[in-house]
Parts: sequence; structure tokens; C-alpha cells
Amino acid sequence: RCCYRASSVATEQSVLRLCNSGWDSGDCQRHFKFLTNPICYPMHHNLWKARTSPQWCETERIQFLSMSTKKKVLVLGSGYVSGPVLEYLSRDNNIEITLGSDMTNQMQQLSKKYNINPVSLTVGKQEAKLQSLVESQDLVISLLPYVLHPVVAKACIESRVNMVTASYITPAMKELEKSVDDAGITVIGELGLDPGLDHMLAMETIDTA
Repeated sequence: RCCYRASSVATEQSVLRLCNSGWDSGDCQRHFKFLTNPICYPMHHNLWKARTSPQWCETERIQFLSMSTKKKVLVLGSGYVSGPVLEYLSRDNNIEITLGSDMTNQMQQLSKKYNINPVSLTVGKQEAKLQSLVESQDLVISLLPYVLHPVVAKACIESRVNMVTASYITPAMKELEKSVDDAGITVIGELGLDPGLDHMLAMETIDTA
């Protein structure tokens, strides 16, 4: 039967052989992330050829292509800023949103209003759970207090997942710059109204001076 499993050294023949083997759905799911990783699968042309081969089941191929285009975003925090962010992300049906927060009431209200997956999480005390959540995402948006951003950033570095936050870049975040570069990810700070808009106004002033 068809399956999603592949390794970085797989050839077209080996992938096709696996597709016609009797691997169960558990094997497929455990190895699905490799093929849906936007960094990994374009690098392996043989996997693409195998994935589009007539020997793949039509229904499985359609399901795979559909799932592989859906981006996963983890939003951390359910305070006042979270609502507008979730509303914006919810406009795109190709984004699967997970909301992590320890404020149960706010999270429940947001989950009723938007199509999200709520997860109870205390970032400063549940780092293993945070790591498990982060590793399955394409992007992490941290709307937590600034002191928790380094904790989130370290989890993103470990899992090689991009991160965005609206807060200023603190010295603790600045210390992670080399680790971010080594991991090959992007961490963007000060991306919001304030900080954020102030940078735009500063650039406008410079450009028109």
C-alpha cells in the first residue's frame, strides 16, 4: 500500500518499493513530517518523482498533496494581542493554528471564535511539552511576556522552526543569535504595532529628510 515514509538517502526505486509494501498507517504518520517539511522535500527530486508516480494510490497522493500545503502555526499566549493575530491567521484556510496558553478561560473563548487547536501549556514550567509542540510546526508566534521569549527561542532552535515576536530584542535574545544562525532559522523580533510602527516612522523620517 502507499505510505509516506522516506529517508534523506532514498532513491526513487526504494521509495516506490516502500509505497507498495505493507507498512501500516503508524509508520506513515511517524515519517510524514520529513516529506511535508518545506525545507526537506524540495531538495530530493527523486521523492517528488515517486510521489507523483502512477504507482502511488490516487487517493493517498491527493491527501498527501493537500496536507503538505497546509502550514502549521503555533501561537503562544492568549492575551489581548492574540485575538487580532488569530483573526488574521484564520483568514487563510491553508493555515492550521494551535494556541498554547495557561489562561484557560481566554483560550476557550478564542477557540470558540476561531478555528484553532487549544493546548493547555505553561511555557516556563513545561519545557518538554513546549518542545513537543514546537517540533511539529512551521512557525511559532510568541505573544508571551518578553522574559519567556528566550525559552521559546531555544525550543525553536532545537527543532529548527522559525519564530516571530512583537517584543523588543532583549540581551537574552541577542545571546542566541549565533545559535539561530547555526540552526538556519529566522527569528524576527519587534514585529508589531509598538515596537514595529515606530521603526516604519523612523525609516519614513530618514527617507524624507
